[in-house]
Amino acid sequence: MKTKILIITLLVSACSTPIWFRYRDLKHEVKDYSKVATGKRVFDGDPEPVWPGSKNDDTLEGIDADHDGLRDDVEIWINEEMKDRNTRLAYKQYAKASLMYLNWEKTGISSKPIVYTKLVLPAFQCVKAVADNKDNILVMHYLDQMIEHGNDRTKKRRKDDVINSNAEWNAEVSKFQQLGDPYKMEIKEAAKWQMQFCNFEIENKQKYIDTPYFFEK
Repeated sequence: MKTKILIITLLVSACSTPIWFRYRDLKHEVKDYSKVATGKRVFDGDPEPVWPGSKNDDTLEGIDADHDGLRDDVEIWINEEMKDRNTRLAYKQYAKASLMYLNWEKTGISSKPIVYTKLVLPAFQCVKAVADNKDNILVMHYLDQMIEHGNDRTKKRRKDDVINSNAEWNAEVSKFQQLGDPYKMEIKEAAKWQMQFCNFEIENKQKYIDTPYFFEK
């Protein structure tokens, strides 16, 4: 029962967007970054693609001109809106995991719950550890909306995930729980535990240990 409650909490909590939050329900009204994303900028050693334009939403995967597993509009949005390297890389890790979760049949991983616990939950922990943004759960919700082309589709997918929770979900989430619980750890140890899930080299690690973001939020 506790495992099922955890699943429901993780899947649903990211959907409740306060009306005051600056990333309100998207309805896919993403700003046009065509004037800045001209293919000439480089972020964190990674050349940025050109703004993809209106054809980007023809498919769920969108346009990924640089073939890095991340929709170009999402990549550009993160580059433009997030001003810190670790924050950008953490959100990119989450966005890639979210897209792989939606397209799990194409990942070569045997089930959707495994994709969730192997990719999405670790990315979630990374964001909580190093993303310099106190509203990071809501930013992740906004990214989900961008990837899924609108809030209504996002809410439906989250609802379907909860309805379809089953023994495999319970088993997979239980495995992740067994790795550790940051709420039960000493604060600095919890920060170290969360940072292990980042798939990139974290700059200034000690900063996140000395002043853990996770417990400020």
